[in-house]
Amino acid sequence: MIKSKKQFILKFFIGLIILMMFYTTGFSLIFLNGSGRGYGEEGGDSVCDELKSNSSIITTYIIEGAGYYLDAYSYFNSLLTRIELSDIRGVNYIECNQLINSALYNIKYAKVTYYLLIEVAEITPYNQTVISKLKNFDYDFYMNEHTLNSVIFKDMENYLKNGDIRGVYRKIYLDVIEIEKLLTSIKDKLSLDKMPDLSILWELNEAFGDTLIFGQYGARVFYTLQKNK
Repeated sequence: MIKSKKQFILKFFIGLIILMMFYTTGFSLIFLNGSGRGYGEEGGDSVCDELKSNSSIITTYIIEGAGYYLDAYSYFNSLLTRIELSDIRGVNYIECNQLINSALYNIKYAKVTYYLLIEVAEITPYNQTVISKLKNFDYDFYMNEHTLNSVIFKDMENYLKNGDIRGVYRKIYLDVIEIEKLLTSIKDKLSLDKMPDLSILWELNEAFGDTLIFGQYGARVFYTLQKNK
């Protein structure tokens, strides 16, 4: 019995570790993944080694920022679920305040992470091989082939076709700041046990979704470049 229990505990923790690895990888594939390869030149000297190190730091910040962003969006969606069902089940303001606080907590960390990402990206030269591929990528063909949202994809294209990866990071950072302001406005209402206006909920949901799709389109372009290299 004791042996069986130990085996169960061991299998549980092994499974948990595997799940955590999958969870982290899943985040990294959704939001700006691959853009870190746009920094640092190939080579073997100490300067190149330092640039490669910065590229790894950039990639880490991208993954961490995505994790915080997606968690914030998840908590906000949970709040929307409670609001959607409030006419039937009533409003639990304690729970709603917990959800909005968790969303704000994560978006604040996302903001800090993207700020740090920009700081490192600003001092790290681009990988000109990747920049050249971005400039020569057939964006129209890719957009039409995959039936993408033309407005959002063209927004991403305007940065990437000019090799402006840092501009993408700055846009995400500014988007996150606006999302934080909207979350704070909703929090102020809920803290008074009052429901926020529907207009701000709609605005925030669209802001979250548009920024997520923008980042995802960036990940798709970089994934395609890597796959076709």
